Amino acid sequence: FNMNGGNQGAQVVHDGSLADKCRRVADDLRDLSLILSRRTANNAVTIPSNQPGPLVFNVVTKDADGFAFFTVPNGDSVFHNRNVQQIELKNDQVKASVIVINVPGKSVTFDGGNIVGSLTQLETRSRVLFNFYEAEQVIMKRNFMGALLAPLAVVQTDAN
Repeated sequence: FNMNGGNQGAQVVHDGSLADKCRRVADDLRDLSLILSRRTANNAVTIPSNQPGPLVFNVVTKDADGFAFFTVPNGDSVFHNRNVQQIELKNDQVKASVIVINVPGKSVTFDGGNIVGSLTQLETRSRVLFNFYEAEQVIMKRNFMGALLAPLAVVQTDAN
């Protein structure tokens, strides 16, 4: 390998404890995902079912810690639903500090609809966490906005 572009002064350090640190971080992320998945949704999501339309995460309440929680029926109802033309977040007048969207399902493919509106803005998407707590495989075919937590999954993306 090439350190420091082949220039002098680069130093390689071997940290024998790195494997243990990585295991602890992975365990902590799995624990966090499971804890978040068990929280009761305190907001509602509108999912189009009979004809094409927007999927709307409507933020109207937050808990004492400032968290807004959503739970969708399954990943395909949001990300692989041919009736979902767009995915958006609305009415965050409560200014939730974190918006958690719990997404069940072992395999999720995001190939339907586009993320639009405030979810495309850095200030909003930096507060949104999509928690794929059961997923073993997540495939992204469209641009994704927000943080993705999928500690059990292999994530593949063909987009941003």
